[in-house]
Amino acid sequence: MGRCAVFLVVTAWICYLALNPNPNAADGVPVFLVPAFRWVDSHDVLRNVLGGMLLQWAFLVGFRNTFYLMRPRFISLWAVPMSALFVGLEVFQRWIPSRTSDIHDMVAGTLGICLVTLIAVNFHRKNHE
Repeated sequence: MGRCAVFLVVTAWICYLALNPNPNAADGVPVFLVPAFRWVDSHDVLRNVLGGMLLQWAFLVGFRNTFYLMRPRFISLWAVPMSALFVGLEVFQRWIPSRTSDIHDMVAGTLGICLVTLIAVNFHRKNHE
């Protein structure tokens, strides 16, 4: 149950940042992490890659016991709904004042999701040989 809560909290935080008219990832983080979050905020593509990576990582951690029994191709299939969520959030930004929807952000977020999925599949295969 605790792992599912991690997924829900991370997803809620990403949704909040994606749908906020003036997002600032440094809000609500410990003081010693603020410079790192400000640096990430100033690099748009990196922010989206890391957001996608964090979303997929939280999903895989949240449902780890389920994925432990799955084959790697089924783990890979779960990148599709996570990518759809990320792209949907990016498209929805089109109707938020002071925000824009950008294809580069969609690709960057999907790339982050695919990177974590690739790492998870390789880790799964290595541990189940």
